[in-house]
Amino acid sequence: MKKTFLSHWMAALAIPAALMLYTSCSKDDDIVDTPPTPTEDPTPAEPANPDPHAGHRAEGFWIVNEDWFGHDNGTVNRFKRTGYTTLEPVYRAYRAANDGETFGVTTQFGAIWGDNFYFTSKQGNRLVVADARTLKKKAVFTEIGGDGRVFVGLTDRKAYVGHNRGIAVFDIPSLTITRQLEGISSQTGDMRLAAGKVFVVTQKEGLCVVDPVTDQVLQRIDGKFYALTRSLDGRIWVAGKDGFLVINPETMQQTTRPYPDEAAIGSPWGAWRAGSLCASTHHNVLYWIGGGGMVSSGSTLYKYEVDSGTAKPVFETGQTEKGDELMFYGTGVRVDPWTDELVVTLTQSGYGVNYAYNWVCVLDADGKEVLRLPLKGDNGLGSEWSTVNKQENWDDKYFWFPALPVFEDACKPEFTADNMGLTAGHSGEFDLNDYVKDDDNMPLDMQFSVQTPADFPAKLTVDGHRLKVEAGSRKGTFTFTLVVLSNGVRAEKEIKLNVG
Repeated sequence: MKKTFLSHWMAALAIPAALMLYTSCSKDDDIVDTPPTPTEDPTPAEPANPDPHAGHRAEGFWIVNEDWFGHDNGTVNRFKRTGYTTLEPVYRAYRAANDGETFGVTTQFGAIWGDNFYFTSKQGNRLVVADARTLKKKAVFTEIGGDGRVFVGLTDRKAYVGHNRGIAVFDIPSLTITRQLEGISSQTGDMRLAAGKVFVVTQKEGLCVVDPVTDQVLQRIDGKFYALTRSLDGRIWVAGKDGFLVINPETMQQTTRPYPDEAAIGSPWGAWRAGSLCASTHHNVLYWIGGGGMVSSGSTLYKYEVDSGTAKPVFETGQTEKGDELMFYGTGVRVDPWTDELVVTLTQSGYGVNYAYNWVCVLDADGKEVLRLPLKGDNGLGSEWSTVNKQENWDDKYFWFPALPVFEDACKPEFTADNMGLTAGHSGEFDLNDYVKDDDNMPLDMQFSVQTPADFPAKLTVDGHRLKVEAGSRKGTFTFTLVVLSNGVRAEKEIKLNVG
């Protein structure tokens, strides 16, 4: 859970001074474990292209579209916040920013990592890399080893691009595909980095666990798996045929949990799309859409309380004002990591012309509707469709086939404290999430490392978000550099180690 570090420090001041010398997180009873001192002004990261909106509410979100197969390539629409209950759509935003440039055919996935926005498609321009702020094209790949699936960032220099025959290894600084990962050759789906491992859902090889440093498959877990996500408590939740496989990514301990009644997650493999299973970055809850077939994504959104193991339906697609049934389409739902709201994509239930009716809805964390926006966009066949259906203005309809909501990286990592301390000759552990925060990322998803000068008098070891410090006999104040990577953005700050 996220903490208010200032209140943590103020509480420490209220404790008698003698008691402040002792802390339960230390391995030695007489360690001086100094509570982190808040910095006067939290220091934000300085990415290569500073975002003027860093630290503030996101301006809006994106929706990646499969678009109308056989008539056009994939697209991405921008939805700008003009008020709490209003959005301003910008249709075909990438095309507008690049003088008509397009994605590939059936664009199914998008992700922002660092300075870049990555789009994957099943055919044609299978991977497109654009500037995350301007959408200006940086690179286009027609061959990535197969038809595009999920992109996942690993470091500020490396990423994986999934496809229907495995995984391509991507070098971010040079914007090149360096090779294909060995050991996975079937269709890949959702991927997630956690505790220094990449968890990959595959169609034929079960769940694969990959070392992102060596690119070797460490473990295969047999089963029929459809989707995965990571909950706020750090565990990996893998949706399968009969329920969830739940994995502690640090220990690899496995447990299972059944689906609640009538809340099973459907298979995406027939016409692949990213799974609807997703998690809040603020609370220990999951969301997913129950049921669904090869094309549609069902009609009921569920909220699952991880701690209690209980689920309840929180949103039904319902009907239009004219009484036509609605359904989710594509992935169907994602959680805004900054606001904790949900963005869902709806279309009219059925086939054919029903897909020309599309809505984007924003829900609060309990599924209450905040706003609903009907989508427009000239399909280029207005007069033809008007002849078929004289009661509709088809210039205002379009077959978007929405694939996936994507959110800005609106907040950057901020350093909230700049010192730590312990007794000479002793050791202790410090939670690095007490020193850095990122308001639109899970604390456990931030990656840490340290840099020390040659004569540094202590041994520092990073294990996930924990820093183990073994102090030598020298007393004094010494400085090292704490490095954090969050959502692909790298930041660093000098930290004082007080050895007393």
